[in-house]
Amino acid sequence: MNEKNVEYLEKQLQMTGFSDETKAELRTKIAEEQDSFQLTEKKDYGQDKVEARLNFSRSDQGNYFFNSYDLILQKEKADQSNMHQFKVNYGNTFTLKEAYNLLDGRSVNKNFIKVDKEDSKNNKVTNAWSYMDFKNTDAKGNFMIQRKFGFDLEAALNKLPLKNGQNAQVMENLVGSLNKGNRQYVVLEIEGKEEKRYLEAAPKYGNINIYNEQMVRQYASVAKDRSPQQTEGQEKNVSVDQKQGKKEQQDEEGPAGKKKQRTGRSRKVV
Repeated sequence: MNEKNVEYLEKQLQMTGFSDETKAELRTKIAEEQDSFQLTEKKDYGQDKVEARLNFSRSDQGNYFFNSYDLILQKEKADQSNMHQFKVNYGNTFTLKEAYNLLDGRSVNKNFIKVDKEDSKNNKVTNAWSYMDFKNTDAKGNFMIQRKFGFDLEAALNKLPLKNGQNAQVMENLVGSLNKGNRQYVVLEIEGKEEKRYLEAAPKYGNINIYNEQMVRQYASVAKDRSPQQTEGQEKNVSVDQKQGKKEQQDEEGPAGKKKQRTGRSRKVV
């Protein structure tokens, strides 16, 4: 067994968010000296269940490579599972949690690396938001992953009446969590009252999605300069861009912010 090869693969698994149990299973599989093999890891995110199937292969020189992993998402009460194959390559790999967030319809911010094979000093780094296009698939049946450039998350957050929004550490943690595609709990100060909300980045529409405690989308403006006369159910202060973004998202999600059943793109997984 090539110990350096195994240690490199173990580091890849760790950086991608897989467990120590999967790393231990990796050594067992490599010892069997098969040309290719697959590892499986299951995880729950709230009521959502995911299964990752990790794909490995051996080169002609005898080294093993972690090529990709198939992520299967089973939503509570959903008839079918959604599946997508995530490639594993230097500087462009989504972690397990980021992949789950993407497959669950959220956006992830990453620095992507374009490798210069002749001189690594010339590697190019590009920052972008990624999100899944559930309406289109590639030749292998995977959803298309789109990129959005130039969305200023911090500027969008600064428009909201966030409690402790002036605290640098609080904002750093919030930005970091939203960048990973998480839906993050916050407290907003609206008309002198503290309101519990959940936020998620929506770079495709240039804004931030806001949910109440029942996870129902909130479309009313909650900007810092919001008029005291405006109630949560009104939309007088919503901008034209926000209205357009709302319409486009409602077209995709259906009533009450619930995502429509994705037919023709979901797969029954065996």
